[in-house]
Amino acid sequence: MTTSPVDLTLEIRSEDGSSTEFFQSDEEYVARTLRLVSTPRLFVQPLLFLASQHGVSAIPSRMIDMILVRTLAPASFVLPVGLIDISEVRQVVMEDEASPPEETSDEEASKPVAITTSFVEIHTVGGWSITLRIKAVTQTTVHDQRQSLAHFFDLPVVPFRLEAGGVGFVNPTKISRITSWPTYNGVPDTALMADLLRWTTVSQRKFPS
Repeated sequence: MTTSPVDLTLEIRSEDGSSTEFFQSDEEYVARTLRLVSTPRLFVQPLLFLASQHGVSAIPSRMIDMILVRTLAPASFVLPVGLIDISEVRQVVMEDEASPPEETSDEEASKPVAITTSFVEIHTVGGWSITLRIKAVTQTTVHDQRQSLAHFFDLPVVPFRLEAGGVGFVNPTKISRITSWPTYNGVPDTALMADLLRWTTVSQRKFPS
């Protein structure tokens, strides 16, 4: 099948570990789909409907771990407060923790913004995982650094850009673990001191017969 820049494939990754894909090639419907999914209320609605001339599918939002919308059509989303960019990375290349201040207008030149680059690996209850590069305004207090990681669990949706084009969305209520690096100074005193050793899915575990 020959695809065009406006083609869109929407993959829904569910809590039960299944993956369901939908396809759209009409430019008008692609633009509409991107507009409808790029909302903070994506996972708040009880049901997610997907319709075509062939039929209608309804999926409970509470069962959805992650949605990936692959397309070369222009796509955007609303970033959580304090974040400058969230993007998928398949191969992590460490950058300087604090990037040089970004260019500002003459009116803002006196207030340069310090940017921190970090990485988070998100795992969901359905066994799905994604690694994201986070660029955010540098947190200056220990309290703010501590809250930055916990804040992911409180968001209505975690949006990100796909490396090959398109956008993705994680349902925060389905996050089972977030691992962030490099480490930061806001780790709670109650944190258990241990290095991450391994992670296995249910299908990889061996149970005694």
